[in-house]
Amino acid sequence: YVVPRSAEAEFADHSYLHLVELLLAYNQRLGVKAQRDPNRLKQRLLSVELEREDYGGYQASEALGHYVESLGLLLAEPDVTWTNAEQAKVCAWLRDLETTRLAAVDAVPVQHLAHLLRGLMLIEANKDRLQ
Repeated sequence: YVVPRSAEAEFADHSYLHLVELLLAYNQRLGVKAQRDPNRLKQRLLSVELEREDYGGYQASEALGHYVESLGLLLAEPDVTWTNAEQAKVCAWLRDLETTRLAAVDAVPVQHLAHLLRGLMLIEANKDRLQ
């Protein structure tokens, strides 16, 4: 997940959109001594997914809903740390998501809203990490 690849290669399989969720869950099962640093997942999300304009053939709402879900999962992860600059970037991205990228929410298919809703609920529950 943390190795750069093209959007076409990444989105060849829908499960790619769930990698943050899967990798966090796997990491939690490893036990404290064997766990990997989940901050690498955060760095990838911030530097690649939140910057992405090309969704490799997916509808933007599908990819964006999954990115919000991944962001919420990372905010809920206690071992992930957030700098002030990262917090500001996330808040700016969420504002852009609301005002531009998903402004026409009525046009978003319901199945894309499920991931978006889960992510927004996690973000709301962990909003103190964005202060």
